[in-house]
Amino acid sequence: MYSWLVVLPPLIVIVLATVTRKISWSIFAGIVAGLLILHDFSLPIVAQDFGARLWQTVEMDTLLAGDIFSVTYIYICLFLLVLTVIVTMLGHSGGAQAYGNFVMKYLKRPEQAERASLLLSLFFCIDDYFSSLAVGSVMQPVTDRFKIARVKLALLVNGMAAPLVVLFPVSSWVAEIMMNLRISGVGPEAAVGVLVKADLLPLYFSIIPFLFYAVFAIAALWILVIMRCSYGLLLKHEDIAQRTGNLFAGKMPLNRRFANTSKDAQIKPALIDFLFPMLLLFVAVFVAILYFGNWSVFGGQATLLLALQKSNIAAALFWGASVTLLVSTVFLLVRRKLQCRQLPSIMSEGVMLMLPSVITLVLLWTLSSLLKGDLATGKYLASLFGDNVNLACLPAVFFLFAALTATAMGSVWGTIAIYVSISVPMLVSLSGVALPTTVAGLPLLVPLLGGVISGALVGNHLSPISDTMLMSSTSTGTYHSDLVRVQFAFSMPIVAAAALSFLIAGAMVSNGYGLGITALTGIGVGLACVVIQFKLFSYWSKRKSA
Repeated sequence: MYSWLVVLPPLIVIVLATVTRKISWSIFAGIVAGLLILHDFSLPIVAQDFGARLWQTVEMDTLLAGDIFSVTYIYICLFLLVLTVIVTMLGHSGGAQAYGNFVMKYLKRPEQAERASLLLSLFFCIDDYFSSLAVGSVMQPVTDRFKIARVKLALLVNGMAAPLVVLFPVSSWVAEIMMNLRISGVGPEAAVGVLVKADLLPLYFSIIPFLFYAVFAIAALWILVIMRCSYGLLLKHEDIAQRTGNLFAGKMPLNRRFANTSKDAQIKPALIDFLFPMLLLFVAVFVAILYFGNWSVFGGQATLLLALQKSNIAAALFWGASVTLLVSTVFLLVRRKLQCRQLPSIMSEGVMLMLPSVITLVLLWTLSSLLKGDLATGKYLASLFGDNVNLACLPAVFFLFAALTATAMGSVWGTIAIYVSISVPMLVSLSGVALPTTVAGLPLLVPLLGGVISGALVGNHLSPISDTMLMSSTSTGTYHSDLVRVQFAFSMPIVAAAALSFLIAGAMVSNGYGLGITALTGIGVGLACVVIQFKLFSYWSKRKSA
């Protein structure tokens, strides 16, 4: 279908989400609009097809048939719910707070406290919600003792959360991104409707070096802390905090809000209550990946590398997280950090925190399948551009469009779902390759996907309605408006550097350069741009305030 109407569903989602701030309802409207176009505005057929698509998306037929190890979508949804319960449990047990008591013994200067905040984020790279809530809650009392402006702590927390999660190959984001790739036509050769043959986990590993914005954002935070090159509003907050002790640039102090710990945890917080569940989660998920990859040690036929490539990642994440939840609950009960009567409320609190996101994900998957498989929106856009588009520019173009969309919508996952379902078929059509092709036959796919994911990540830092930005300002007790302004000033130089790197990457890959040397070049040039911009802005700001 090559009518201009196929562009309306994603546009409706973007516009409605921007205006109403209601992501789920906006996606629902986009699905209905797409089905109306598909079925010539026949309401009875639209209603019937909508129900059938939701049923298919949650894989109820497969589940009812008893084949519980073949489902994928359900595993991702359940993994997110289980992970959030683990997050809630750690908040109530006091394990995260024990880290603050531990590091306080070794901190002597403000910059050491700031580095401790960045290092703590590494422990929470499994989920950005986890990181935003836990790191802010733990480090706020620590940084207050060194008169570090609250908005700077919020920037360190929010700036690390999402970039770390997207760079860590076993996280809540990666599972969802790989599902969108599968829906958009990237997957094993045996799958139906495959445009690009690829094993999803190895493909994601190849995309990681091209997540330029994530790499630059993390590097920029370390540059900010180590080189002491604050500027603009952030510099003003820091100056007032150090001179007067007011951590809010003269405003009234705010109290932070986070989960209360149990009575025992408040009295005797222990670092093991934090380290044990985190390490167990990583180990359990890794073992589950090998098990579902049919590794020979577990009685299968695959080597270690092949098991990692062929594993059912969604199933591994769910079962690994489930084992972690079960064992950690027993561990914390035995140590009397939790009580049995608390467990129902912890379960309910965790599930309700993530349930709206799970519902949104199911709608997003349904919309993505509709755009790619039925409306062929990507193919239509490819036919519209024809020979007028330079393929080398696609990574940078999609990076900027995804950044604008995510900033307007406030939804990173929604942006990824829309643009992956459009960009993959569009690139395949414009390239004119025989189908199904491979990543080697379509090398521009890797930086293109890096551009889409990086662009969506920008919205996490720039959108005032971003979930993690709100969580970061809440957990650190920071004025949300201050964080929005400081984060914007901090992120824009990184956006410029990433756009330049994607232009370089697209040009190099189009001219036959390998992905390795291309990624290194893009990262090198981009980091140099970030350092130069930060040093210049810092110099001008300090000279102006002198």
